[in-house]
Amino acid sequence: MLRSDKGQVVVFFVLSFVISWSLFLLGYEGTEHVLGYVAKFGFTISAIIVMILAKEKSMLKEIGQNFMNLRQARHLWIGLIPIGFYIIAAIISAEHGTFILRDNFKLSQFLFVLLLAPSSGIIFYMFLRGGLGEEVGLRAFAVPKLMKSLSPMKSALVIGVIWSLWHYIVWWEQGAVNLIVLSVAVIAWSMVYTFVYIKTGSIWTMILLHAVGNAFDDVLEWLYPNLAHVDWEIPYIICVITWGVISLVLLLRMKRNQSMER
Repeated sequence: MLRSDKGQVVVFFVLSFVISWSLFLLGYEGTEHVLGYVAKFGFTISAIIVMILAKEKSMLKEIGQNFMNLRQARHLWIGLIPIGFYIIAAIISAEHGTFILRDNFKLSQFLFVLLLAPSSGIIFYMFLRGGLGEEVGLRAFAVPKLMKSLSPMKSALVIGVIWSLWHYIVWWEQGAVNLIVLSVAVIAWSMVYTFVYIKTGSIWTMILLHAVGNAFDDVLEWLYPNLAHVDWEIPYIICVITWGVISLVLLLRMKRNQSMER
């Protein structure tokens, strides 16, 4: 089964669910135990296992070189775009007194929350949560494998649907409406991430984009505590879905086997 690209992708997704869901079901979904981090790295761990078993030495080498390619730093600004979405969403939803800076603000505390805190730190999210934990598998491995037989848009859609289902183990308490909205948002992110990865070829850009998209809301709510009492998630999700639709249109214009930037 590992002799074909399709077989490798199937094993990759199945193994990702087995690793992450089994640990989640055992209660290791948080950050209090090392196995909680292993659960969050299901996609990346599975991709490495599949590449080793399938003897995909050239792909492993290419991904390793991707991490070392400093020229790709020119694309990192793309990873900061979600900050703009969060700010727009906060402004749209703002009420009187929303933007009151927290009491006893200290720059050192802010930098910790912004960069290193487990619940909001961008660097923490890059290396110990969804950034590095998911992007190596979903983008660096799955995208080029799927694009050998599917169009870029269909590849993004397949990843988006499976990626959203992967989250259901932690979303199961959400109501049906929230579940649908979150699923659409994840599929939209898949369109965005796939397009950005094809155009940049930069795994670091993907890791930063993923981390900022997951973490910066908590940074803003730390800066402005009154934001926690405002329903500003909907405008943010609308921004994400809009970006996803634009990316979908751009993906539709690409051809199968579209070459990636390097």
